[in-house]
Amino acid sequence: MDLSKFNRIPAFCLRTLFIVIAVLCLLLGMITRDARRQKATAEWVKKSVPNNVHPVGYAYELTYDGLRVRHSPPPPGTGWLRNLIGIDYFSTVVSVNMAGSQITDYRPLANFPGLTHLSIGESEIDDLSPLAELKSLRVLNMVGTQVTDISPLTELANLETLHLSNTPIRDYQALERMRKLTCLNLNGTRGTDLSPLRNMTAMETLSLSNTPVSDISALAGMTNLERLNLEVTHVSDLSPLEHLTRLTHLYLNGSRARDLSPVRHLQRLQVCGVYDTKVTDLSPLDDLALLMVLGVTRGDTMHREIARFRAQRPRCTVEELDPDEWRTKREN
Repeated sequence: MDLSKFNRIPAFCLRTLFIVIAVLCLLLGMITRDARRQKATAEWVKKSVPNNVHPVGYAYELTYDGLRVRHSPPPPGTGWLRNLIGIDYFSTVVSVNMAGSQITDYRPLANFPGLTHLSIGESEIDDLSPLAELKSLRVLNMVGTQVTDISPLTELANLETLHLSNTPIRDYQALERMRKLTCLNLNGTRGTDLSPLRNMTAMETLSLSNTPVSDISALAGMTNLERLNLEVTHVSDLSPLEHLTRLTHLYLNGSRARDLSPVRHLQRLQVCGVYDTKVTDLSPLDDLALLMVLGVTRGDTMHREIARFRAQRPRCTVEELDPDEWRTKREN
């Protein structure tokens, strides 16, 4: 009998076993390295914003939209082991709230490869280039920062929601490449040219309040738009809105709007505000069956028209305010 075959089997099995062990050790080493980096970065975040509630959010704590689960499930992993080595070995950081931080260098955030939600509003950040590494980011809040160049954000292919209100941004050109955006807040920014937004057909919510914008023709192709805020803008021509038939909320308060004729096509409209405008004819809204709330300016010139509209649409709540009342309400 040839015993050589049997002599080779143990050697082959042993070699395979060594390879498997080596691969497992490599994987364990990578997991340990990533967990340690995540843990150290989470501590850095917490120290940077000691007064923030929930500065770091883990995947098991949050919904897809970044909201905390009302009845938070128990953390993953065995309790005693989790207490021994930490939660960072069992769950990924997906949300960071560093609002108000005085940190200017955000490169450590690259240690959160699964980060989907980031809030750095009212912070000292002035260079967004480190954020270009956050490839999983879907929601970014930069309200009240001094950032002027948003071009690094074009690297964030998954970005869906971007809040830039009250920043000194004048140039919207970089937005042209962010076509996955569904929610964009530009309130209080300084740009006037909306042409970079022309092909953002996925947009569902757009806010341009308190901007010097006057021409909204670039919005005509946003056929998925549901909410549009044009408060306190220079917009007077509403004709680009007539094809935005998915609109449910339209805010024209404080704008230069005068003629609501294009709005008659918005059959899904539920809420419309025309406080502090030159609008005197509400008849384009008569046949909007879903309109439930209308905000209008109180005054002698509108008294009869408001009475007529109320008789025409008794189920629609008409809220009257004079211009000063509306401004006070808005500021509060």
